[in-house]
Amino acid sequence: MSETPGETDPVRSRPDGSAYKAHMEALTARNDAVRKAGRAERKTREDAEERGRREANARQDSDLRQSSGHGPPKRTRSAG
Repeated sequence: MSETPGETDPVRSRPDGSAYKAHMEALTARNDAVRKAGRAERKTREDAEERGRREANARQDSDLRQSSGHGPPKRTRSAG
């Protein structure tokens, strides 16, 4: 057989770059999708943390108002 090296040997052949380009486009697309999902997860987590902080602050403020006597007036019986 009189084949020259590179005609049938995929290791020695020089690609035109299309396989590399397709590979890089696939990586870029996957990275973009993962980045987008990560942003969504982070936003969900941060929103939940912020909601928890607000609820804790509201409870603390309410407790402080009640303990300091500056809460809503308490009903008492009238002497009558």
